[in-house]
Amino acid sequence: MDPTAKILAREQEAWEALCVSGSALLPMLAKESIMLFPGGMMLTNVSTPTLESTLTGGAFTPWKKYSIQDSHVRLLDRHGASGVICYRVTAERETGHGGHGGVTGETVVFNALCSSTWRKMEDGEWKMVSHQQTPC
Repeated sequence: MDPTAKILAREQEAWEALCVSGSALLPMLAKESIMLFPGGMMLTNVSTPTLESTLTGGAFTPWKKYSIQDSHVRLLDRHGASGVICYRVTAERETGHGGHGGVTGETVVFNALCSSTWRKMEDGEWKMVSHQQTPC
C-alpha cells in the first residue's frame, strides 16, 4: 500500500479504535505522541494529566460513529516515511455513561477540522506522533 493510502487507513483505524475505547488507541501512538484538543488541552506522556491516563480514565466516552470528509495527505519526506493528514470529521457520542446502571444522555455531534502526523517506525509499523482538533 502506498504511504498516502496507508496514512488514511491508519487514521480511519484510529477513529475505529476510539469508537471502542481510549485504550484501543494506545498501541497506535508513538511514545512521544502529542495531542491538542479544544479548550487548550495538550496531552503527552509527561503532561498532567497524561495522554494515557486521559484515554484510559473513567471520563473517556467512546465515539458512537464518525465520518471523515475532504481528507488530504501530504508526505513530509522524500522516503515516504512520514506524513500529515488533514480532514473534516463529524463524530457522535452520548453524554453521560451507559451500562452498569448508568444513565445514557443525549447524543452530541462534534464537527472539527483535524490533522494527524504519522511516522513509519523502524519495524515498519505506522504510528501517530501528533493529532490536533479544531471545532468548526
